Amino acid sequence: MNQPINLEEYKRKRGLSRIKELWRKVLNLIIRNFVFSYKLRNRLYSSLGVRIGKNVFIGREVLIDDNFPELLTIEDGVAIGWRVIFLLHDTTRYPHIVAPITVKKKVLIGTGAIFLPGVIIGEYAQVGSGAVVTKDVEPYTVVAGVPAKKIKDKVDLEPDGKS
Repeated sequence: MNQPINLEEYKRKRGLSRIKELWRKVLNLIIRNFVFSYKLRNRLYSSLGVRIGKNVFIGREVLIDDNFPELLTIEDGVAIGWRVIFLLHDTTRYPHIVAPITVKKKVLIGTGAIFLPGVIIGEYAQVGSGAVVTKDVEPYTVVAGVPAKKIKDKVDLEPDGKS
């Protein structure tokens, strides 16, 4: 689990002006809804501060927390379905926190999955459609449900079942 940071402290350290914050929100909205090329979408998300590896597919209408996009890391070979949500801050508890989310290499994320702050998704993991990920996902596992739970110990890497 990535360590949470106090929201107000993080905002002070980062020091973004209100205009830059507004620009991030507008650009994120445009990327989410009007950019059809995933390659261009990746470039634009990178310009917002998201760390994106090679050969990453990010589906349309993916919501990346526009307040703290720099806290999201997506490694090589990840595929993210439509309407996935990455929440990088939590104001439902006090003190309010921010925490990074890390998606390791070769992860598959189903449509509509939701990730809460601070989670790490291990290599070659699969996250089912509609899952709410509240805790770290171990490498080579399949998780699904609300909240997401492990449903399979190992992901088959080869079609014939050999790993």
